[in-house]
Amino acid sequence: MFEIDNTPLKRGYQPMPAGTNENVQLKRVAYEPFKNDGTGDKVLKFEFEDEGGKQFTHSEWEIVPDRVKQNAKAWGHDYRELLEATMRDTTERLKHIMSCYMPYKDISVKGGNWAEFAQAVIDNLGDKYKDVPVRIKLI
Repeated sequence: MFEIDNTPLKRGYQPMPAGTNENVQLKRVAYEPFKNDGTGDKVLKFEFEDEGGKQFTHSEWEIVPDRVKQNAKAWGHDYRELLEATMRDTTERLKHIMSCYMPYKDISVKGGNWAEFAQAVIDNLGDKYKDVPVRIKLI
């Protein structure tokens, strides 16, 4: 009924392999629906591509306190600690990406809600990433 064989993928998307990938460029940063058909939650999306056209997309979702509260209860964690850790982890990932293209002293992002925050990331990064090859490690 289900089967995976060794034939190449037949879709247009060519994923970047796991491991260290050299000379990768950030092609696009956008705040848009997660799904290609325009549906789904809006995410902050970073689209990378290597010299051979292989692609990797990193998406960050909005942190919704009610969802974090549900997860904390289900996982047996303290809600406030989990919310703080989730916020810290998300902002650290974004700051790490941004720091590949600009000095830490130039990174300044604030927003009253997720949409404003995502747009502030895009605005602060600007086009500093254009034509800047980086090394990324995918796991």
